[in-house]
Amino acid sequence: MQSEGAINRIVGAAFLAVAAFQDPGIAAQADPPTVITIPAPTSGQAAPVNVMNFRCHILPPQGVVPVRPDCDDLHTQATGPNAGPAATDLSDHGGPIITSTQHRFIFLNCPASCFSDWGNPFGFLTDLFASNYIHLTDQYMRGLTKANGRYQTSGSFAQVMGAQPHVLHDSDVHNLIMTAINQVFNPNGGGGGYNQMYSFFLPQGQDLCFDNSASCYCPDNNCNGGTFAFCAYHGSFDAVDKNNVTIHVIYQAQPYDNVNGCNVTNGPNGALIDSTNNVFSHEIFETITDPDLNAWWRPSDGQEIGDICNFLEQNPITLNGDRYSIQKEYSNDVHTCAAGALRLVNLSHDFNFEGVSDVLWRDNNSGFVAMWLMSDSTVLSSLGVGNVPTSWQIVGQRDFNHDGFADILWRDTGGGVAMWLMNSGTVQSSLGVGNVPTDWQIQGMNAD
Repeated sequence: MQSEGAINRIVGAAFLAVAAFQDPGIAAQADPPTVITIPAPTSGQAAPVNVMNFRCHILPPQGVVPVRPDCDDLHTQATGPNAGPAATDLSDHGGPIITSTQHRFIFLNCPASCFSDWGNPFGFLTDLFASNYIHLTDQYMRGLTKANGRYQTSGSFAQVMGAQPHVLHDSDVHNLIMTAINQVFNPNGGGGGYNQMYSFFLPQGQDLCFDNSASCYCPDNNCNGGTFAFCAYHGSFDAVDKNNVTIHVIYQAQPYDNVNGCNVTNGPNGALIDSTNNVFSHEIFETITDPDLNAWWRPSDGQEIGDICNFLEQNPITLNGDRYSIQKEYSNDVHTCAAGALRLVNLSHDFNFEGVSDVLWRDNNSGFVAMWLMSDSTVLSSLGVGNVPTSWQIVGQRDFNHDGFADILWRDTGGGVAMWLMNSGTVQSSLGVGNVPTDWQIQGMNAD
């Protein structure tokens, strides 16, 4: 990889014509939301919320076969291995899905700053909702919508503050969520339904278990005999609002995930940010496609869209111009884990799967290859890609392996054909394709 100065020299004055551009190596900070702080009910002393129809689905730590709570029963409905070309696909079980939503954050006892204690989940979710990646869910919307901007996160969130025991339980989480709904977000009643969701973040050192279960978030092994069975979970429940009207609440419970078994290393933003966002994205995708555990999941083993690809990282992935390391999600369209939505018409020069063509450069003297990742007419980043002898020429840029990223096709003066399979500006692998006499020329490539 060449330095930025070397890249500038490679493409000369054209680079210098760009006065400034954003380096997406570190995720940008979105405009900070408004913080509304309220006192938290003390665990065991507040009147419990009368919860009905509680469902949950946990994300196990890497390499763990978890103890599952009673609210997570998809595995008990699984039918076992099955055959056929789509045996790995998700099936639609007919339950509700999230076609649009207003998302809201709830933080418990922010140690220093709710904007940074967990990295920057607000900025990440803003980027995710504005990206091509969220459109991977289009295939699970039953033809109802493919609209941009259908998922939004709020410009204000609740911080609930107050002493809590070392081990909280899901009943405590329900109390705290309903406190935020009734006092901050919907003081006049309401706040439920499939067009609203809440993400509840717990601080570092706060353990969490399910009532009457040994299934816990317990990286310190100090949760009253429970076992470390999950990094996070998504769930839903029915409860009554300020007007004593029953509402249906959709949420994610997000403990501190920069711990062994839940963390992500070697990402572009550091372990805290990348670990938080990886688990968070897993839960967001599963909430959208299976909020009540009766919509999209795989019959053979009860796994949801994120489970099948758990900790299978796309590092880096560019979302709304910022780079992250988050897991892939399962796509029925391509029958495998994917890092973006299938496009009916591929952009032939889109190297970072953002839906915008990028610019590939070649120095004909040195053989050096460089790239501009674009947003309309703005250069988001400049990347050195590699160096190839000038006897080889670039003859095509298409997505040859159907992962959403444009690849590079090469031809040398002796008739050799080779390929670089790309991930943004990184060569994932180089492959020899074959050799064809030079009186034969490549004339076209499909964008299938």
